[in-house]
Amino acid sequence: MMRSFLRTLLLGGALVATGAGGQAAAPSGFFPVLVQAPGDDTPQLLGAAAGGRWRTVAGTLPNLKGKEKYLRRSLGGPAVAVVGGRPASFGEPCADASAVPVNPARTSGQFQLFTAAALNARPRPVTALPVGNETYRQIVRTELLRRGLKNPNVQVVGLTRSDLDGDGTQEVIIEATSYAGREGIFPRPSASRATTASCCCGTWYAGRC
Repeated sequence: MMRSFLRTLLLGGALVATGAGGQAAAPSGFFPVLVQAPGDDTPQLLGAAAGGRWRTVAGTLPNLKGKEKYLRRSLGGPAVAVVGGRPASFGEPCADASAVPVNPARTSGQFQLFTAAALNARPRPVTALPVGNETYRQIVRTELLRRGLKNPNVQVVGLTRSDLDGDGTQEVIIEATSYAGREGIFPRPSASRATTASCCCGTWYAGRC
């Protein structure tokens, strides 16, 4: 659940294309997108933007022949040009998910997003903020209390700042977790569901920061 949530969050933050007057301009070509989670050896196909609409993995695969050009993007570093290989299914139990090798390959401790080189996927600056800011932790904790989670132990695992809608005001995406045991950003496999509360929270914080 957490991986899926964070991948969607990253995709939404990266594929913001803005035209005149701050209006979103949907890309009109075919632009596949890959994502690589921390520690994974190979990127995974997320889908594609095509003709102003989003295509699923199944709808994207027939158009990938290998040798597609991507830009590897992660927070805090420049975009790096890579070339994609032919997609291959991960097999059971994830037969509907496809790995796409890239060259040069790199395993990282950060989420990495791969967008088509021809796509202007980051027209505005995106900044990773230090996660130790108590203000953002309290925002999430207040929301979890409102939802009925008693005494949540909130840990902020990511803060991303950008002007998402192009109106001149920067927003902050908060990624946070609340559970008793953890290994990195994930719950421990041995954690009991009866005693561990898991929660992933993405919050738009409207305001200049």
